[in-house]
Amino acid sequence: WDIYTGRCMHTYAGHGDWVSGLSLRPRTLYSYSEDGCVRAWRLATLLKEDAADGEEEEEVGCWEAHNGAIKQAVVCEDFLFTGDVQGVVKYWNLLDGSCEATLRTGV
Repeated sequence: WDIYTGRCMHTYAGHGDWVSGLSLRPRTLYSYSEDGCVRAWRLATLLKEDAADGEEEEEVGCWEAHNGAIKQAVVCEDFLFTGDVQGVVKYWNLLDGSCEATLRTGV
């Protein structure tokens, strides 16, 4: 949204259920959802700023490792932590997209 005009500037599409929240990192927006997925979006492409020639891809990553709805996600440096409704917490390396660890809290 444009905070000055109230106009929608872009609509992100890709999740199969309600979006639970957003986390921001320089140049990348992460959305997490009730569908159990985290998606990464390239901000430069979406905002049409600093986009390299030929850089058309908006979605740059999708992690589908949760079986339940993701209720929280936090970006810290080059890592992403996600927690789902079943009490599972995952620790992601954003540099290579790998899941570094899974913690089951027993909820």
